[in-house]
Amino acid sequence: MKTFKDSAGRAWTIDVNVGSLKRVRAVAQVDLLDVHDTALYPRILTDSVFAAGIAWAFVSDAAQKIPITQDQFDAALNETAAEEMAAAIVGAMHDFFLKTRPDVAAGISKMIELKAAMLPLQLQELDKMTAKRLMQSNEAKATTASGG
Repeated sequence: MKTFKDSAGRAWTIDVNVGSLKRVRAVAQVDLLDVHDTALYPRILTDSVFAAGIAWAFVSDAAQKIPITQDQFDAALNETAAEEMAAAIVGAMHDFFLKTRPDVAAGISKMIELKAAMLPLQLQELDKMTAKRLMQSNEAKATTASGG
């Protein structure tokens, strides 16, 4: 089991068991046990909308007791909460596979490590793009100001 908090401070638990995996298949139409889908776990880590559908399948019973709707749940997933949610899903699946399929658990661990390693590179690239756009904007302003 892994937990995460939404932006309203509510704690949610991702509890992987046969029942919750069946709900994910039915509600989100995703098979988290498909070990041959090599894009699945990276997508969970990078696509917050996709991951939110999976998370809702895990937490919908608890949400109904509060009660909150799926739209309210989704609205409470800001950037930080969405990141924690995705990590909780992938971490819970890692733990689920750890005893029965250590090879799959190791693969999930590797994906998490790669995502963490990619973040600084993505931020550097974003900084370069921002600097380039800023320079282009300044050049355009200078050209306009000089009458060119």
